[in-house]
Amino acid sequence: MKYLTGVSNELTRNACRLDLGLLGTPAGATWRQKDHYGFWAADNGCFAETYRPGAFKADKWLAWLDCAGPEHCLWATLPDVVGDPIGTWERSSQYVEAVRSRGFRVSVVLQDGLENLPSILDEVFAASDDLFIGGSTEWKLGEAAAAITAQAVAAGKPVHMGRVNSLKRLRYAASIGCTSADGTYLNYGRKADREANTNRLLGWLDIVNEG
Repeated sequence: MKYLTGVSNELTRNACRLDLGLLGTPAGATWRQKDHYGFWAADNGCFAETYRPGAFKADKWLAWLDCAGPEHCLWATLPDVVGDPIGTWERSSQYVEAVRSRGFRVSVVLQDGLENLPSILDEVFAASDDLFIGGSTEWKLGEAAAAITAQAVAAGKPVHMGRVNSLKRLRYAASIGCTSADGTYLNYGRKADREANTNRLLGWLDIVNEG
């Protein structure tokens, strides 16, 4: 199990672990630290639209991918619409070739209700190299997301789970077949707690990957 953190600090950079990488978005400069890690992934930043409509700009996102480059990148998530599987695919499908032509593996974000749209699910599977479990907490921890993950694993497509901020959830992601996860666990808390929180996160990875 690989874990992608949106925080790069001295502790994470010096950890030199094969299971800890960086999650970058076009909204910040953290991605510029990616060469300190063995791998990274490119998120699209669309989640910001939940509190700032129109925040995502496709031209800026594509320019960012050009700048960052695909070296050591696990995947790049296509633009999505939070909680909307139809809207997500309508938006994502426009950029499959644009992302793949830049050398990135294509990741499509899964949303609540996709299991009830078999034709769209088939198109998502055909277009993607990797899948990203997004959507609500209830859905991503439910039977539908687990079933889609099993289908992806059988098809040889790696699956990532977003918003994983506890050992319990990291264990769950691994148990259904996910090979990577991300979270904001290190984004918050007091500066004085940074070392303890980082060590706790690394401890979770030890438990999951050694167990």
